[in-house]
Amino acid sequence: MKNNDQLRNRPDPCDAPGLYLGRHNTWGDTVAEMRSNFNNSFSLPPHPTAQVTPIQTDGVAAELISMPQGNSDRIILYLHGGGFAMGSCQTYRRLAADLAAAANSSVLLIDYRLAPEYPYPAALEDTLTAYRWLIDTLRFSPSQVAIAGDSAGGNLALRRVSSRTIQISLSVSPFMMSYIQSFSTLAYLAEV
Repeated sequence: MKNNDQLRNRPDPCDAPGLYLGRHNTWGDTVAEMRSNFNNSFSLPPHPTAQVTPIQTDGVAAELISMPQGNSDRIILYLHGGGFAMGSCQTYRRLAADLAAAANSSVLLIDYRLAPEYPYPAALEDTLTAYRWLIDTLRFSPSQVAIAGDSAGGNLALRRVSSRTIQISLSVSPFMMSYIQSFSTLAYLAEV
């Protein structure tokens, strides 16, 4: 078993040049600086064949991302990461497009309201609004909707499917991703 000193002193893969993450680095000193650095770090070139349509889901800004030969009888509601304070459709558009291509499905990527301007439960409320919009407006059944997210978005996906106070049908499958650092930490611990 590793002791705390070994864990604290191990190399941090996020300390690589050009990354803003890690124990010794920060995203910035202000919310605006943090968001800008996050967007600059994670925004990728557009997907070569994805069709991106900006839409409003009952007041929540979103993008409907589809592939030319995609299956239209199912959809993924994707909830971006960013610690509830960063991230956007711009930042996650390519990841959502790659997910749409891999799943042969459309993806609804929402721009949920961010903290600190909009504290909890604003992001969860936006998630529920977008989910209800898929069911009520686009007429998907819950069995046709998968909910996916990374980091803070994974938290929202889990909250959506685990809440007993929400009286709307559950989606077919939640899919949550955690930060890559957690995988490197687990791999490091497994070496002992």
